[in-house]
Amino acid sequence: MDSPIENITVIGSGNVGFQLCKQLYSKGFKIDAIVNSGSNVSAKFLDEINSVHIDQISNLPSESDAYIIAVSDDQYENVIATFPYRDKLIIHTSGSFESVKFEKITKRWGCLYPLQTISKTKEVNWANVQFFTECAQENDYLKISKLCEKADLIYEYANSEKRKQLHVAAVVSNNFSYHLLSLVKTHCHKNNIDYGQLRHLIDLSIENVSKESPFILQTGPAVRKDVKLIEKQLSMLENEHELKEIYDLFTRQIIQKHHHEL
Repeated sequence: MDSPIENITVIGSGNVGFQLCKQLYSKGFKIDAIVNSGSNVSAKFLDEINSVHIDQISNLPSESDAYIIAVSDDQYENVIATFPYRDKLIIHTSGSFESVKFEKITKRWGCLYPLQTISKTKEVNWANVQFFTECAQENDYLKISKLCEKADLIYEYANSEKRKQLHVAAVVSNNFSYHLLSLVKTHCHKNNIDYGQLRHLIDLSIENVSKESPFILQTGPAVRKDVKLIEKQLSMLENEHELKEIYDLFTRQIIQKHHHEL
């Protein structure tokens, strides 16, 4: 392995780009620039990481050791189309974007995908964030590994296909859970119920599935096939279409899975 990664340009200043910049800078990396054409980057943040804001990819620094791309999946093709240099080390952060697409502009692509919800407004406990890495060239993979170790990032290898499957699992388990609980909170509000009274139940459910199979843990009227109670609760949700729809779908699937019905 030749010289390690020391100077980095980050393309994208969303949640992942923002927090990665902070962590990398705190661990001794130089952030040459943050590239973001969609919105301004605060002067306060730039001062904190001793960097500059560039609003056009065509103007990004040419001598960075690596270029980390942290944008939404629908923006990657545009970044590839407008990236001004060839054969630079480019590291993307997507769970679902296929790394080989970067071969249009470089043979030196890599991935650093965090399997975690990351927000600008909350401090990140990096000890709880699992990164998945991939690289086209072994020498560059060693560089990315060294970057992770220096930055105190937990990582393991996963190719594009595995990351895509991980991303689907993450969307369903994380994003869909937020949506479901949002509907539950609305239901509580409409019916003058304290949503906070469900907190222990929710916390315990999450704790339990880390120890035992969710299938074995499944309880409720659907598992018991308590048809009368199911029909009663569906009628109670008559004016809450979205929650009723989910209740009905999940109930039918649980009955099918636990009672082997078609």
